[in-house]
Amino acid sequence: MTFAETPRSLESGATMGFMFRRNLALVALLGAALFGGLVTAPVASAAPAVSIKKISNKKVAYGARATIKPSVRAARTTKVVSKRLTVKVGKKTIAKNRASVRLKSGKYKVTTTVRFRIRKDRTTQSKVAKNVLTVPAYHDTPVTCVANNVRGEFGPLTYDLACTGALFDGTHTFYDVTDDGSGTIWAWDSRGSYISGPATMASEGARFSLTLSPGYDLYQLRMVTVKKTVTTWSGMKTTKKSQSLTVKQRPRPNRADPDAWGECPSWAPIKGNGDSMIYHVPGGRYYEATIAEECFRTEGAARAAGYRASRNG
Repeated sequence: MTFAETPRSLESGATMGFMFRRNLALVALLGAALFGGLVTAPVASAAPAVSIKKISNKKVAYGARATIKPSVRAARTTKVVSKRLTVKVGKKTIAKNRASVRLKSGKYKVTTTVRFRIRKDRTTQSKVAKNVLTVPAYHDTPVTCVANNVRGEFGPLTYDLACTGALFDGTHTFYDVTDDGSGTIWAWDSRGSYISGPATMASEGARFSLTLSPGYDLYQLRMVTVKKTVTTWSGMKTTKKSQSLTVKQRPRPNRADPDAWGECPSWAPIKGNGDSMIYHVPGGRYYEATIAEECFRTEGAARAAGYRASRNG
């Protein structure tokens, strides 16, 4: 081997190596296709008839209750008959088959039960004979007319025309049509229809291609496709879903509004007099006589609101 031959030999070896690797890749790809190794896109599943959503945890004001209701989404072909809640605290059922439930703070197990039916529409097609409006009144349509009862030997002729067309059923007859030999005829009938067009002096049974402008709508019996949809409903179906639910109440506030008689709640018993900006504590000399305008949980809360303590309690 000479030095000049070395590059060609190396190039040939590199080419063979590339072809070998390419063939291996093709074999691997073919094997994957034959034995199910290829990844295919998943087939989208149909949406469920009813989907029960999770009821979110609630946070309410101090002393308040949270109202919960079923959270349900139904498909277009689904009719929800009822949706009810059953609520348990531990093993004790505190509400059963309720449309809504008011809950104080605590932890609960909530079960949503939905009863529903599924609609199924079945559409059929059939061919029926129907009179279809094909030529509206006063719209021109081509007709073929046959001359009958031709009268007159010299000068103008008089005859009847029985006209039929491809776009309507029946025969349109014009009586006593006058043909003066000018090459054009026209005539009216008693219902406002008009016939016109080129014509020669007619003999019995002569045929003319004319234009008809009917004075009323013309119809034709045709076979048309009629669709009929029949709707049926499934039997009653039921689905349910359970979840845990937590209701939290916000911390007890430092102040409250008095009731209609000016009395404070037990958890905020300190009475604040807005005119004097003096607060009175339970057991004080003027406590019972004071009509509260604000109520406070602690003396510190009253002082923070700008009140001072009563010297007499």
